[in-house]
Amino acid sequence: MTTLEIILIIAVVALAAALFASEATRRRDRRIVRSREATVADQRQRVTEATARAERSEAEKHHARADTTEALARERAARERTQAELHEARLQVAALEQSRDLQEQEAGETPRRSIFRRSSSEVDPHDAERERSGSPRGG
Repeated sequence: MTTLEIILIIAVVALAAALFASEATRRRDRRIVRSREATVADQRQRVTEATARAERSEAEKHHARADTTEALARERAARERTQAELHEARLQVAALEQSRDLQEQEAGETPRRSIFRRSSSEVDPHDAERERSGSPRGG
């Protein structure tokens, strides 16, 4: 064998080794890329699931807040109805006391004290009618 043939054989062997090393490096890079793509896909899935959980949680909070607000509104409306009924009853009692006082005065008796600790002259029958109809006082 001549020196030229030996140099050519060594060059071919070196090129073959470089080719095999390059191919091994390419396979390793592909595995790394696939692994990273799988990791990214897994992270995307986790983010999607976390987003869905957060949205469900927000929706549940919103519904709970709405339910609570609705319950408070019902309680407030019931309390206001009760207060209006109480006020109406007080107006009726005051009107009845005023009527009784007028009858007692006509009969010559001394009028009794109001159960609300004010004189019956403080409630004007017209005010009682305005309160029942919902008009503001003095108007």
